[in-house]
Amino acid sequence: MKKYSLFIKMAVFVLLGAAALGTVAGLLTMGHDGFSGFIKPFLSILAGGGIVVVLIIYTILKEEYDSKHKYAEMNRIMAEKGICDEYIEAYKASHVKMSNFDRIHLADLLITVGRYEEADRILSSMSLGFFTSDDLDKATYCVAAMNLYLNTGRYADGFELLKKEKEFLDTFFQSPVGKQSAPAYYDCAACTCAANGYEGTAEEYIQMEERWAQRYDELGFYVPITRIAVKNLTGDPEGALADANELKSQIESCEKLQNKAARDAYLRMVDHAANYK
Repeated sequence: MKKYSLFIKMAVFVLLGAAALGTVAGLLTMGHDGFSGFIKPFLSILAGGGIVVVLIIYTILKEEYDSKHKYAEMNRIMAEKGICDEYIEAYKASHVKMSNFDRIHLADLLITVGRYEEADRILSSMSLGFFTSDDLDKATYCVAAMNLYLNTGRYADGFELLKKEKEFLDTFFQSPVGKQSAPAYYDCAACTCAANGYEGTAEEYIQMEERWAQRYDELGFYVPITRIAVKNLTGDPEGALADANELKSQIESCEKLQNKAARDAYLRMVDHAANYK
């Protein structure tokens, strides 16, 4: 709706501008040829304004069509294959002009498929100073950065970030906006604390995740995945692997989880949890 409102304002501005310019030109020639001297330049310039409006309409409609087509391709790949290199390329194609949020999400996608250096380049080009007014961008950036640190063994960096932003993040992910992606934060926070020797704090985050899961996690896989990761990071990799194999069997046999791409995504999360070093 905002796009169309802006278009209407632009179209009115162009037409009014053309009418004003046409009026001036018409008045300048009116003295020589009378009314016909006025109307010809007036209509010519107004027609030019109309052409500009038509070009604006074409540009907006073409952009919208291209965007829908690209999003359709991206959604098709997600449904068939989940997050993969092909999906990431489709995401890039459908987000030519990326916002901060789009760039952070791209980094998170790259982390998911193990392209850590590319993700690091994106996140390193940003900083918390970017996000002075947008809590969603800031929170998403923090979780993506902690996720990257966990997957690249930079546990101390992740813990420093969590300490600095803990109050903000704890509050944000209990808000209506934050609850949608809260399990990703609770998982990263629990794992980050566990990797740095703060098992009690890790358990507190798991309990936060459990409270979230009671309301929102119909399948019930998020908390067990986090517990596997924490067990692995606190010195029991064999126990974590055993739990991971049991959970993978539950996922593979889950009747509610019919989509292969979604099932594979959960299995990949379990493998990540059991293999943090």
